Amino acid sequence: MDALPWSVSVGDALAAGATRASLRRVALAAPAWGSRVDAEAAAADARTAMLAALRAIQRDDQFCSHTTAARAHGMPLPQRLDDDPIHIASPTGTGRMRRPGVTGHRLKSRTVTIDGVRVESREDTFVHLATILDQTELTIVADWLVSPRRSAPLTIGALVTHCRRYTGARGIPTALAALAEAQVGAESPRETESRLLMLHLGAPPMLLNFNVYDEQRRFLFRLDGGWPQLRAGWEYDGRGHHQDPAQAARDLDRLDRAAELGWRVRRFGTIHFQRAGVPEFEAFVAEVRARQAALDRGSPPARLGYWSLAERGALLQR
Repeated sequence: MDALPWSVSVGDALAAGATRASLRRVALAAPAWGSRVDAEAAAADARTAMLAALRAIQRDDQFCSHTTAARAHGMPLPQRLDDDPIHIASPTGTGRMRRPGVTGHRLKSRTVTIDGVRVESREDTFVHLATILDQTELTIVADWLVSPRRSAPLTIGALVTHCRRYTGARGIPTALAALAEAQVGAESPRETESRLLMLHLGAPPMLLNFNVYDEQRRFLFRLDGGWPQLRAGWEYDGRGHHQDPAQAARDLDRLDRAAELGWRVRRFGTIHFQRAGVPEFEAFVAEVRARQAALDRGSPPARLGYWSLAERGALLQR
């Protein structure tokens, strides 16, 4: 998260010599009673200004939790929660915060500090998100937490162990179900959504993010997911109609080269996540299953070209 703007409690300001008149000047805003923040910052981002205002007046043992902590960590959240309240937690046995625009909790969580703001740990945030998100939304968060792109990725096993400490608590069945579908390698929420949709439609387990090479071992492209043994894969393209024409031509060329090597590559876009686009996923999964059935009958596809995991130094495989 970005550093919060300047803020001060009214009590601290008065103790430092400010007057009540000076605290009412136009350059200051009061998102929360008892504090002041820079008015320009408040106008630019009301949520951030509210967080800054609360930071100035909350107790030292209070911390951000649930979706507020998730945003501080950078976790992907659904758009439907853009206007949810700020979540401030207090340790169990103490009084919770009660203010307009704030949902107060009493929690026993491990905390960390991000840009000067106390928030609950990633593991505890995941547990508490399970009371708000549905299973698919929570799997998206799990994929983000275990992604190698994180500076310190968690493991699925560690998250499962942490969740089981709260067996019987609200949301834990959803958390464990989401972790059962989590997979290391997804690089965006749409990639996770695509994978889950195809698995629920009957696709076999897949690899995520691997490279494809031609017969001369020259790199052709990277797929978001697929089945190298079936010479089938997919990618999510969120660029839509704003794609550069030259890049669009290069993409078509590489798809042609993939087809020459026997690969079936399907590209999905934002429109396919609308109800009318689901049949396109169904048709592709049917193709993949047909290739799997042929392989099971002893008729594998021609193993032209090579592939490897996208990790640097991974061995090329037929």
